[in-house]
Amino acid sequence: MPTLSRHVPRGDFLIHRGADERLGVRWQRDYGGGYKAVDMSAWIADLLLSKDGEALLSVPCTCTYDGLCVASLTGSQTRSLQVRTGEWRIDAHGPGGESELMGWGYFEAV
Repeated sequence: MPTLSRHVPRGDFLIHRGADERLGVRWQRDYGGGYKAVDMSAWIADLLLSKDGEALLSVPCTCTYDGLCVASLTGSQTRSLQVRTGEWRIDAHGPGGESELMGWGYFEAV
């Protein structure tokens, strides 16, 4: 199973407890004529929220032809978070067995 590797910078975000939240990332590549979106429509991705390596919540993402992977958190999911801070990451898996870290960082729930 091949793994694609590149530097993915950290992105932090704020979760408002009891509110619906969306977190998305976009994958673009330079195909020689400038950056263009990678078609993610056949990929599967999940957002994982964790604290000190312990999984708190896993949410499937919607992946699109224009490079987006978007996770939608419901108000009941954000309200159920029992921690104030933690880590997040979105991992995507392609139809050919590829694995890609789409984004990662820290969150704070208020």
